Amino acid sequence: MLHALVAALSIIAVSFVLCASLYVAGFAILGAGQRPCFPRRTAQTRFLVLVPAQNKGSGIEATLRSLRRANYPEELIRIAVIADNCNDNTAEVARSCGIEAWIRTDPQNPGKGQALSWAFDKAALAYDLAAVINPDTEVDPQFFAAMDSAFATLLRKSRANVVLQGRYLFAETAAAVSWFDQFTIASKAAENSFFYRPRTALRLANLIQGNGFCISRTALELVPYNATSVVEDAEYAVTLALHGISVVHVDEARVVSRVTAELKDTASERLLWASGIFSLLRHSVPELLRSALRQRRWQPAEMALMLLLTSRLLLVYATLISIVLLDSAYRFRHFDVVASALAASLLLQSIYLYLVLRKAGGTPIPFQTIVFTPFYVGFLGAMQLGAILGFKKRQLSGPMW
Repeated sequence: MLHALVAALSIIAVSFVLCASLYVAGFAILGAGQRPCFPRRTAQTRFLVLVPAQNKGSGIEATLRSLRRANYPEELIRIAVIADNCNDNTAEVARSCGIEAWIRTDPQNPGKGQALSWAFDKAALAYDLAAVINPDTEVDPQFFAAMDSAFATLLRKSRANVVLQGRYLFAETAAAVSWFDQFTIASKAAENSFFYRPRTALRLANLIQGNGFCISRTALELVPYNATSVVEDAEYAVTLALHGISVVHVDEARVVSRVTAELKDTASERLLWASGIFSLLRHSVPELLRSALRQRRWQPAEMALMLLLTSRLLLVYATLISIVLLDSAYRFRHFDVVASALAASLLLQSIYLYLVLRKAGGTPIPFQTIVFTPFYVGFLGAMQLGAILGFKKRQLSGPMW
């Protein structure tokens, strides 16, 4: 009886691993050969650019200057810094750059999501797209032109209620970066190229990445920005999907984060992010599955799967469990078939890992750095374990800047 149970569990586990490996590797292979481009046009879209900031006076000026360098008609861009509960000179720095400063004072309700919700309500002015740019970001000069082209293309397809996500990357800030930095940069690039970009080509739902995204005014009117968790961007993306609005990835619209945190600060942020994602999964996955059944649409169920695989570590855990179960059940019938399926899964995962490490960014990760892969995976696993056990430094409802 126990042997039969282990055999059944092994078949279930390997089946999941094979399907998930096909899912992840399939998007990566499609994305590796894809070079999307929205046709350019004469600029027409009016942008409201919001820069939410809390005590960023010492670093926000570079971001504002990069916005000023945009290759886009100045009269079609209105920029405002949201100085959210600041006790430094963030507002003064914004004004010295010729940028509006919208001061929000609500110490009992701080946070990026809360600040954006407040700003969208405050923005009683004419605009077509509201862009959100983090205060530690270098904005590519072609960002607004690329968003304008994508928006025009979607309007021609009668898709006025849209959210556009630019290609959000991390930048190297020194000639030599640590192995951890190299993995982080490559992972972020892979997220864009091997997941969000091919999903857009297939018209599947994406997540908002929290920086370099644009929301059409009509989409905001239909689905107000009421997300306030530490993963407010992902939370809002799920709400959009439930209303039938997909997030469109615009690869040519690029923003680059200049943040270079120490490992201990990165651990704190990763721990908080993992806690927020687990909380989102608990609430959103059942809701998406109910929506799929109620509306008889497969798209919400697919987004639920996408959320579960947001961290590829779930696939790593399932693979390790499959190997253990297979080793324990080597005598059961059809062992060769199941073992072959597991071997195929490992091959697919190896292809995906190769693409991430060597093809995702502009600079392939050198082979001498690749040997640190288990340490990087172990670090992420430790953060997830800490989140599951409740070791987080701030409350999930608190701000994350």
